[in-house]
Amino acid sequence: MQPRFTALRIIGSIFRILGWLVMIVAMFFGVLMIVAGVMGTAELLGLSLPGGVLAGLLVIFYGLLGALVLIGAGEVIYLLLAIEENTRATAILLNRPSPPVVVEEPRRSGGAEVF
Repeated sequence: MQPRFTALRIIGSIFRILGWLVMIVAMFFGVLMIVAGVMGTAELLGLSLPGGVLAGLLVIFYGLLGALVLIGAGEVIYLLLAIEENTRATAILLNRPSPPVVVEEPRRSGGAEVF
């Protein structure tokens, strides 16, 4: 069967790639902010020690949440495409002609019937 909805497949792939990219960037910058907070260089960003650590944790949390939403959106698109393909395959199988059904009549004997 030839795949349909090429644009949706591309969009689903883009969502998944963006999700992984957001996850990597959020982890990187979150860890960077935590390290800056712990090392005392967070004052350059205008944050104190607890503020730098908290900001880093929030960046990681919201980055992972955003990544989860993007990856989930891509997976939902692929799920819907799989449902469509399976439904189409089932419809093709149900609509193809089937061989005729032959029903045999019970044979009756020509003589007297015994009960």
